[in-house]
Amino acid sequence: MLAHGWGRNRDRMVNRGRIFGRLGFTTIMHSARDHGKSSPHPFMCAPRFAEDIEAVLRWVKEPVLLYGHSIGAAAAVIVASRNPGRVKLLFLEGCYARTREALLSLYRSYNWVFGVFFAPMVVLWMEIFWKWRLEKVSPVRLAASIDCPVLIIHGEKDQNFPLHHAWRLRDSFPSGRPRLLWPRARITAVAVLIRITRAS
Repeated sequence: MLAHGWGRNRDRMVNRGRIFGRLGFTTIMHSARDHGKSSPHPFMCAPRFAEDIEAVLRWVKEPVLLYGHSIGAAAAVIVASRNPGRVKLLFLEGCYARTREALLSLYRSYNWVFGVFFAPMVVLWMEIFWKWRLEKVSPVRLAASIDCPVLIIHGEKDQNFPLHHAWRLRDSFPSGRPRLLWPRARITAVAVLIRITRAS
């Protein structure tokens, strides 16, 4: 089961899904609310992405390999923490570590001036709106409760969420569970992904 990132839709995950398909897995992709042709929904965020993943999980009615990209990866962490035993393997591509830090980093990568001078006020408003719950759903806060193998895939030059997010996330999971890959070439990630899934 594959979950896309912010501003994308299920089409973003087709190439990744083909890899699993060639390995003999049934692949399921969906578009989160307010993305692609899904129904509109205001104020989408990682917990709401997680709700959509859980809706598909209820439909599937069996354990899955869960692959999330960007905010879809953060949502996958939420899902795995809330549904022990339902996720056999967790793949996190381009995942951030802490929500507040990720938002500020994202704004800076889009526009440095806005990110430095105005983004802190935007994030403060978001924290007030969500009643100071942003950090409670940060991946590093939830990782310790997840007891399944995890593969973290992160670009060395990721400008939205720099590589230190991946290191911190890796260190938050139970010992021996996570593996971190920061590939220079996509083929490296594919090779590791194939080894992990075959081992399952």
